[in-house]
Amino acid sequence: MDYYCITDFETTVNILCKKPKNGYSKCRADIKKKFNNKPFNELWNTPTKLNETVPIRIIKTRLPNSSLNVGKSAGYRIIYLINSETQTLTFLHVFPKIGKHGIENISDKELEKLLKKFLLEKSKKSLIKLDMSNYSL
Repeated sequence: MDYYCITDFETTVNILCKKPKNGYSKCRADIKKKFNNKPFNELWNTPTKLNETVPIRIIKTRLPNSSLNVGKSAGYRIIYLINSETQTLTFLHVFPKIGKHGIENISDKELEKLLKKFLLEKSKKSLIKLDMSNYSL
């Protein structure tokens, strides 16, 4: 499976990782732990689907924050788009639930903006390809 992200995702991860005092410094490692070497079907069948138009699903999943030693409910939320035809996963957004940068949820309007950004970057072939085994953006 191939992994990609939109530029906003890369920017957010970089900002979070530069905030060790806020407890986000291991964000990249937490993402790698969650997604690296996972079978496609496991990621495709994640229960919280925000939208589905076969062959594409938009999924929001919980991710523990190992910097703060908190579980999934107080950790991060990752929103990704997964395509069963191309066997690709594209990260759209990540946000912590607690702390200085914490938010409760994203609105439908924000999700729509992320999808438009994805479509624009895909059409321009500017999605960022990720190597999950090294997870270096």
